[in-house]
Amino acid sequence: MDIANQRISEIRRRGLTIYDVIGSGDPHLWIPTPELKRILTNEIVGVSLKELPLRTRSKVVKEHVCLALGYKVPSKFARTQPRFVGQDFDVYVQKSGNLQIWNEELDPERRYVIVSRRKRHSRGSSSCNGKRISFVGSDGHSHTEISGAARCPARNGRACSAARHRRSL
Repeated sequence: MDIANQRISEIRRRGLTIYDVIGSGDPHLWIPTPELKRILTNEIVGVSLKELPLRTRSKVVKEHVCLALGYKVPSKFARTQPRFVGQDFDVYVQKSGNLQIWNEELDPERRYVIVSRRKRHSRGSSSCNGKRISFVGSDGHSHTEISGAARCPARNGRACSAARHRRSL
C-alpha cells in the first residue's frame, strides 16, 4: 500500500471529518499536493455531472472528494473557509473557464481544487472524459501540469517559476 493510501486508511480509521484540523505536513494524515491531485483525478474524472443544477454538481463533487480521501460525507457542507479544513483546500466546480472567488482573498498557503468541464480532449493535458483537475496559485492563475512542466495560461502557456508553482501547490 502506498503512503497516500495509508493516510486515507488512517483518516477513515480515525473517523475524521473534513472539518477536523490536521497539521500541514502531518506524516500520518496530511496528503501532499501531488498525491492529492493524483487521487482526485483518479476518482473524479469520469463522474457524470450532466444535467445537474449548479449547487447539486458542487455537492456531488464534494461528496466524491470526501469518499476519495477517506472522510465521512457530511449531511450538509458547512460554510467554512477552506471547505476542507483538515487538508486545507477548497473545491470549485466550473462549467466554464471564468472562476471568480468571492468574499475572500486568495491565500498563498491554501490549496484550491478546480473541477472544470472541457469540451474537447486536449493533447498532452490532464483532461479525460471532459473533466480536468487544476490547482490555483496564490497569484490567482490556474496552474496545470502539462508534460511534466507547470504551465500558466495567464502567461500564454509559459512555465511559471519553480517557486511560484510550488506555492500554488
